[in-house]
Amino acid sequence: MNQEKLINYMYTNKKIKYTLWLLVVAVFAFTSCKDELWNEHYNTEQNTSTVTLMEAIDAKPELSKFAEILRKTGYDKVLASSQTYTVWAPTNDALAAGIDTDTLERFVKNHIARFNYSTADLVVKNSVRIRMLNGKGNTFSSLNGIVTFGDANLIQKDFVTKNGVLHTIDHQVNFFQNTWENIKSITGLDSISKYLTSFDEYLFDAASSTEIGTSPQGIVYDSVFLYSNNWLSKYGRLQLEDSVYTMILPDETAWNEAYSRVKTYFKTYGEMTASTTTTKTFKPKSISSDSVQRVHTIQTIVQDLIFRGKLETFPPDSLVSTNRNVFYQPAYLFDGAIKIPTSNGLIYKTSRLKHNPLQSFHKRIVVEAEKSTGREFANATLFTRLSTNESFISLISEKKYIELQPSANNPNFQPEVSVEIPNTLAAKYNIYCVMVPAYERDTAMVFDTKLNKYRYTNDSTKVSFQLTYVGADGIMKTNSAITVDPVTNQAFVTSSKKMSTFLVAKNFVFPFANFNASPFWQSGTKLNTVKIKVKANVNNTDFTAGKYTRNLRVDCFILEPVNE
Repeated sequence: MNQEKLINYMYTNKKIKYTLWLLVVAVFAFTSCKDELWNEHYNTEQNTSTVTLMEAIDAKPELSKFAEILRKTGYDKVLASSQTYTVWAPTNDALAAGIDTDTLERFVKNHIARFNYSTADLVVKNSVRIRMLNGKGNTFSSLNGIVTFGDANLIQKDFVTKNGVLHTIDHQVNFFQNTWENIKSITGLDSISKYLTSFDEYLFDAASSTEIGTSPQGIVYDSVFLYSNNWLSKYGRLQLEDSVYTMILPDETAWNEAYSRVKTYFKTYGEMTASTTTTKTFKPKSISSDSVQRVHTIQTIVQDLIFRGKLETFPPDSLVSTNRNVFYQPAYLFDGAIKIPTSNGLIYKTSRLKHNPLQSFHKRIVVEAEKSTGREFANATLFTRLSTNESFISLISEKKYIELQPSANNPNFQPEVSVEIPNTLAAKYNIYCVMVPAYERDTAMVFDTKLNKYRYTNDSTKVSFQLTYVGADGIMKTNSAITVDPVTNQAFVTSSKKMSTFLVAKNFVFPFANFNASPFWQSGTKLNTVKIKVKANVNNTDFTAGKYTRNLRVDCFILEPVNE
């Protein structure tokens, strides 16, 4: 080994050894630091393993009022037992205002938890959610050297006894009901409380119940019932202490205003009174249609009121409800609301619900042409195509479309396809059809002797559209063929090489909702009364001249909501 290589080897080897030495020192320092923190908590002069929690409390004059309350409620015996607890004890100054004698036990349970919790638990994670004896959750945290429990500051910490840990705090920790309890108890929330509690169910649990005798009616049980609520299971378990949510709660003013505003979107026709091969007739209004309208209106009002986490501040960009709808720049939803803390989150009580309909319930509808449910076609052979052309894969919805090839060249029997459009509201839409060029599959050039030029096979076609829906009079109708763009007045002609998006109708208003996708209401046999048809619209002259083909390539239909 030459001298230069030897020097490099020695230098590299030295660096490795030095790096390893630093790593060992760092690990040792971290371990020592953690051990010092642990020792500080458990090896102080106050640390006595021969006294119980109750004896430790009695030994502190500043906790005499708390000790008195423990004796009144019988929890002096609990804290003198062999069970392990952690106590956050308010000082006499903290209790100077007194405690309601009717809530003494609730107060005590809100300051005691099972198991040991010391500030050592906050070394790695600066916040711990602790379940108290009353079932509520309180947060034990450390931030910038300040240790808090709930909304109280620690005065003395980590006094270790033989059956637990004692902390003293500067004021009593507030007792908060959880969000579900607040919904049922806060004045002025009658409508939403009545609706949400209507899903409450109590099912008899025979396996957990105890047989205690008999009666003329049969066996008598010490009964156990299991609680469930279908709405809470879907949107947020507000009754559970370990689930943290923020919820917007409408008062009666907000509820009534929202109901009046939202119900117009869900105006529904009544029972069918006549049906022929060409049309169907419905009652424009009936008791059942009013009931359906009410069910969907209320469900829509409440579906986006819950958000995960405790939102003291709001993200500047977007916020997702538990219904998975996204609200952009969401602070406006909470503007002017009264913030109410709960044991498992926050409530914002408001006098007006401000959800943007376009982000909540008046949503974009996309119907894929390749989906066969509710689809009909005629005068053609239908093929489902999977896009393989890299230039079009990202442009074609779900990468699939349908192609209809004419079964005859008779202009009276041109290819057509219609699809059902589900879940339209009694609202305004811009309606589009997206079509795919032949070039997506056929990129070859051929010489057209009629046109005396090269062209792409099957370059383009001309189409028309028709809408079917229930009119304001309750009669299901199909409008006249739509042959030109409502804005440009240009015919609908597909491009030879590019995707074509046609505006079929602008600001079209459906008189009735065709909405049938509620998780809590089933109408029996569902009937979609909204359809859209696309049809080749090529006369014999243009077809014979080779100007257009009659092939249709349909990607999807889109209904964009218009909200004014």
